[in-house]
Amino acid sequence: MLSWPRRYMDYVHNNAQVFFAQNISQDDPFLLYATMHGGPNTCFLSRDLMRGHAFLLRDVNLKSCFRRWQQQHQYQLIYIENNGRVKLK
Repeated sequence: MLSWPRRYMDYVHNNAQVFFAQNISQDDPFLLYATMHGGPNTCFLSRDLMRGHAFLLRDVNLKSCFRRWQQQHQYQLIYIENNGRVKLK
């Protein structure tokens, strides 16, 4: 995201709390913790489907609960239109 055009990043900074992590695989637990700590209305943006994290949950009910929570709180960037509109999934 740091390579995005300045106007897009200005929009993101003006409309959300932003924290950038290094491009490493160990940032997922922090992202999940920060989202949950932010409260029930906090959402996160990631292309990662967090399959590995769900797999590690041994309890079937807990795994189901995690997936349901994820579906309600995760957005994925689809594309940015030429006029600057952002398409999320």
